[in-house]
Amino acid sequence: MASFKDSKGRTWSVPVTTGTLARVKRETGVDLLAAFDPNSGALALLSRDIVALFDVLVCVLRPQLDAAGVTAEDFGDALLEDHAQQAVYALMEGCVDYMPAAKQDSLKALLGTAIKAAEAVRSKTTRQLQQVMGTTDLVALQTEIEQGIEKSLAGPAPAGEPAAA
Repeated sequence: MASFKDSKGRTWSVPVTTGTLARVKRETGVDLLAAFDPNSGALALLSRDIVALFDVLVCVLRPQLDAAGVTAEDFGDALLEDHAQQAVYALMEGCVDYMPAAKQDSLKALLGTAIKAAEAVRSKTTRQLQQVMGTTDLVALQTEIEQGIEKSLAGPAPAGEPAAA
C-alpha cells in the first residue's frame, strides 16, 4: 500500500477504496480517478494547490487520523512541501492500486514518468534559483539573508558611530 511520512516522522498509508473515493468527492468535489485524465485538471490541482491537497488528504486519512488522535490542524502543521509532494505521489499510487489489474501496469508506468518529470522540473528550478542567488550553498545563503534582515531592522547607526557589520 502506498504511504508517505510527515515532518514528525509519522507514516501514513494511503488506502484508496470506493468509500474513500466517494468521501473525497462528496467532501471536496475532487474526483481522484479523474487525476489520470489529462483533460480533468485534477492532478494539476493537487500538485499546485496545497490547500486542495490537504483537504483531500484529510478525507483519505480521516480514519487513521482519528485512530491516532491527530487533528487535521496537527497533520497540516506536519505537512511541509517535501512531504506534500510525497503525499501526492502516494495518493496517485493508491489510485493506481485501486484500478483493475489490467490497467495497473500502464498506469504505474505513466505515473513513474510523471514523477520523474516533476522531479526534473523541481531540480532544474532549484538550480536556477541557486544561480540567480549566486550560490549553491543554501546554508550560507540563509545566513546572508538573515544578516541582511537583522541589519535592516537595526536601522541606521547613530551619528559618529560606525555601521554594524
